[in-house]
Amino acid sequence: MNPATLVPTQFAMQELLGLVALATMLVGMWLNWQRHRHIEQIEEDVKNGKLTGEQAWRRSRFVHRRATVVVCLGMALVLAFLIGLRG
Repeated sequence: MNPATLVPTQFAMQELLGLVALATMLVGMWLNWQRHRHIEQIEEDVKNGKLTGEQAWRRSRFVHRRATVVVCLGMALVLAFLIGLRG
């Protein structure tokens, strides 16, 4: 393989990684901003008898954790992107 043909591919992969990192961070931020609405909906479902206390606890735990996990994943991707730019 010609090394000159690999360089544009590496730059394209770095750009793609950067865009995925940005999109992941934005989704994580949106999930954090919408967290209170999800929790309010869970509380309403408990009041209406659609959920038990255990189900509500599990859903609220999931809502809290998914936002944190997505933000951390986005930060890891941004870090990988920055390390890739440097190296």
